[in-house]
Amino acid sequence: MTCTGMVTNIAGFLCTYLVHSTLILLPVWWLVVKSRWPTAPGLRSQLLKSSFLAPLGTTLALTFWGGPHWGLQIPLASQEVRDAANERTVPVWTSPAGFNEHAALPAPANSTSGDIPDSARSKESSRLAIAGGKVSLAAVPVRLPAKAGVEFDWRIASQLAIVVLWLAVAAVGLCRLAIQWTELRRIRRRAIAIVDAGLLQEAERLRTRFGIRSSVTLLASPRAQVPLAAGIVRPFILLPTHPGAGEAASAMLAHELAHIASRDALWNLLLQVVCRLFFFQPLNGMVRNSIRCEMDFQADFMAVHVLGEQASLVHCLYSTGRRLSGQRTSPSQAFALASGMALFQSALGQRIEAILNTEPGTKGPRSLTRAALFLMTLFCVIFVALIAPRAVSEAALSSHPILSDRNPMLQRTIAPLLVLAGMNVAVTAEEPKTPAAGSQTQAAVLKTTPDELPEGIRRFNGMLVGRVAAKDVEQGTFTVLVDAVPRVWENSRAEDPRSIVGKTVKVSGVFGKFLDVLVVVRIGETLEFECKYDGDGLVFPGELLRKVAPYDPADYPVLPEAFRGFQGQVAAEILQKDPETFELIIRVDRVLKTWEGNSAREPRAIEGKTLMLAGFWNRRDAYHDLKVGDRIDAGMRHIGPRSDHLSVAQDVRKIASRRDDTRDKEEPRPTRRDGSPDDGVRRERQEQRDPLPGFRGMLVGRLIEKDIERGTFTITVDAVPRVWENNRSANPKALIGRNVTAEGVNGRLIDALVVAKVGDTVEFGALHDEGPRIRVGEILQKVAAVQPGDYPVLPDGFRGFRGMVTARVVRKTDELSELIVEVEEISQVFAGNRAEQPDSIIGKQAILAGFWNRKDDFHAIRAGDRIRCGMHHTQVLSDHLVVIESVSKLDRAAERP
Repeated sequence: MTCTGMVTNIAGFLCTYLVHSTLILLPVWWLVVKSRWPTAPGLRSQLLKSSFLAPLGTTLALTFWGGPHWGLQIPLASQEVRDAANERTVPVWTSPAGFNEHAALPAPANSTSGDIPDSARSKESSRLAIAGGKVSLAAVPVRLPAKAGVEFDWRIASQLAIVVLWLAVAAVGLCRLAIQWTELRRIRRRAIAIVDAGLLQEAERLRTRFGIRSSVTLLASPRAQVPLAAGIVRPFILLPTHPGAGEAASAMLAHELAHIASRDALWNLLLQVVCRLFFFQPLNGMVRNSIRCEMDFQADFMAVHVLGEQASLVHCLYSTGRRLSGQRTSPSQAFALASGMALFQSALGQRIEAILNTEPGTKGPRSLTRAALFLMTLFCVIFVALIAPRAVSEAALSSHPILSDRNPMLQRTIAPLLVLAGMNVAVTAEEPKTPAAGSQTQAAVLKTTPDELPEGIRRFNGMLVGRVAAKDVEQGTFTVLVDAVPRVWENSRAEDPRSIVGKTVKVSGVFGKFLDVLVVVRIGETLEFECKYDGDGLVFPGELLRKVAPYDPADYPVLPEAFRGFQGQVAAEILQKDPETFELIIRVDRVLKTWEGNSAREPRAIEGKTLMLAGFWNRRDAYHDLKVGDRIDAGMRHIGPRSDHLSVAQDVRKIASRRDDTRDKEEPRPTRRDGSPDDGVRRERQEQRDPLPGFRGMLVGRLIEKDIERGTFTITVDAVPRVWENNRSANPKALIGRNVTAEGVNGRLIDALVVAKVGDTVEFGALHDEGPRIRVGEILQKVAAVQPGDYPVLPDGFRGFRGMVTARVVRKTDELSELIVEVEEISQVFAGNRAEQPDSIIGKQAILAGFWNRKDDFHAIRAGDRIRCGMHHTQVLSDHLVVIESVSKLDRAAERP
């Protein structure tokens, strides 16, 4: 094969690969990433991997090994182009009729027999023309040695330039890959071997469970921000310098060993090699990132199957995400050849959700299912190879008249354009961006490049609301499209804060607990946050960053210009209430009075309109007493001339409404003996109707919804197992069957909320201060669904008991230090006992708590033990008893009569 033929073949190979890879990868990527089919992560990973390598196989088969092909052929050069340098015309004799074509052919007079090569004497290069019985000469093109000074052909030169450019860029990419491989080996050599016996034993146990035959080395390195698994022949796991212990360490090892069991290190190498060789195909980068994400989903699934539970893996992922959020350095490029636990942070939320939806006993897809998917993929790939267009050095021009010699201009341009088109497309970023759950139209208007800040926003200090267009958790930055400027602080010096509305801006400086919000928020979702201008751009000062509902103009009213500077008193109705920011959205009915210092030109311009009323930080009790629909009399001041919010300036007073008047008519107001109103009796009646105000105790219920970013959740109450002594609710049991919203979940309690799924049962300490929500106390845990007998109810005749009992331990709850006991005997009744029928508890079960100061006694007790202890029923509305005497286990001698 000549050099020209080799160049043409390589160019044809590249063009064919570009066509085949586009036709195969694009539909598969859309099917797996957008449609999430197949549902099993192992099948999705298999489909992506096989499709990633399929174009390479089909292109090699068609270009170099031949094979049937029924599709369009794209000629890189016609026969005339290939043979232009080797073709000349020679005369050939023709004879009259009857001439024996097998006879010796006489040579023409002006040439010698040596001038005509053997090929000219064959049937393919000579022909005999019968014309009027005379022998004639016909000019026939035959192959002869090339003439000197062949004309330059730019078509071959353009193909040569493309091939040289491809070889150069591919060589640079492979060199960079070699450098990354060397760097990874250097990190392994400098890492410290882990000598923790417990960690090594757990790794060995899990390795056996996964069926990994080769030994796995555990190493620790400060370069590893997250756990990593690498190594094809000698696999190793690289852990951070402080990997931790317990269930979190087991989950971390299980995830990385799952990567080793799946041979993901080899696949990482193949992905990098193909992407560097065929850099001109942008779909390779997209599919590579998707494969690596699916590797993590599959490793999570395998880890849950081996561990037998999800909580430890979810907690480990959440902790890893928070640790990464505090990092300010990017990971080493060498880790592109490794599989990390959270290298793709944008998929952490999806992975946690997938883990929670995975039952521990669920097995992976069966071998028959994998085989069926492989055969289906193979059939589709073969079909594409047979009918997809391919680039060839010489086409059967008669089969495709469009690409025949009649249209040489198309032949000259189509091949270079196919290759150069792929080179001009930007390769996708390393980390895939997850689209928002909102509409595609909304996501389409978002752009990641920040606009230049307008002059009117300089020296700004206040609150902004906008949709997230991009985020970088490692750097603590995010980019938003600003929808509203709800509040401008008094110290803001910005001339026109609203000039930023509609602009895309970048905010930096997110740190600490606020990084948790940045981890879980998705592209397209709406954030409300505080920011200020520091001279270079907008920074986050660390006060408020939260996810909110999509922007609605009604949620952020704009003040009339004539009302700005108002100071006075208005009558209004509450439309919305935000307990997290202590703000109200009110509709002003009328302006009652204006105060001295009022600078509003038209105070009554606000009548019939809505405004935002804030500043309740020092009036929390009054704020919690307000409800949506209440009519209020409030004094307020417009402090910031550029802001659209007002601050409350005096106590807010409720005023009568038609609804209140109707209620008063329906229910007579109680009075004292002297005829004066008895508000205490009325308040007690209201509390009996609503059992929530003043409640203090424990609630158990099914989770209806949750918001991890805000730390809130809603349950349907199934049981009220404990009511504390400081409870002020008159009828706590009336909460059963009602929906209750809880807030204030933070710190270590947020882990329990992350793990819990909608429909799960949770138990938590509940405290109601004011308002429609309750506050979560020190306890929040996932428990089993409520069954009859799980939370025994005390007999009414036993309430108020104080004395010594003998009981058998039925169940023990370590998290709450509680026992479920079955009372066998009332041994003694102490002074202060108020139970009318103490013996009514015999043979029944009760909750025994109060072991916080008797932990040694509690840990020594086992289910089935018989104990004797003193107990007291302190809260008449509760169903639990408190231990008041030392607990003693009864031995066999004491058990005998």
